[in-house]
Amino acid sequence: MEIASNSIDVDLQISEAERLLKDKLLLLDKVEAEIYGLKKRLLELGEAKRKAKLDIATQRINIGLLQKEFWRLRNSNL
Repeated sequence: MEIASNSIDVDLQISEAERLLKDKLLLLDKVEAEIYGLKKRLLELGEAKRKAKLDIATQRINIGLLQKEFWRLRNSNL
């Protein structure tokens, strides 16, 4: 009788361990999905930052050209 009881206890422990393992694997899947989403967002932010830097550089060039044209026109009117 004691062997049967121990066998049932072992079966219950195995079932509980399997359940815990499945729970941990599901949690791991969720964490991996979250990491993937964060990596994707980081790439998007990096692209947005690159574009913003390019836009700033373009605006600086435009300002420089406008200043050059301003001084050219001002000096031609003197």
